Amino acid sequence: NVDILFDKGFLSFENSGELILCDELKNEFTLRLLGIDLRKKVMIPLGTFQYLDWHRKNVFGRCKGK
Repeated sequence: NVDILFDKGFLSFENSGELILCDELKNEFTLRLLGIDLRKKVMIPLGTFQYLDWHRKNVFGRCKGK
């Protein structure tokens, strides 16, 4: 589930809606298994940019060793 991966810091989003992945998810097999399509963009509401910035700085990438 993408929500869980987001909460745990395995992925995040750029303000443009592009997906950012932790190194642990950057292989084709894992992406297919999780149903993640890197070509798709998400519509990011304007009011959430500040939260996404916080998430990228404080949560994203903390998946290592967990």
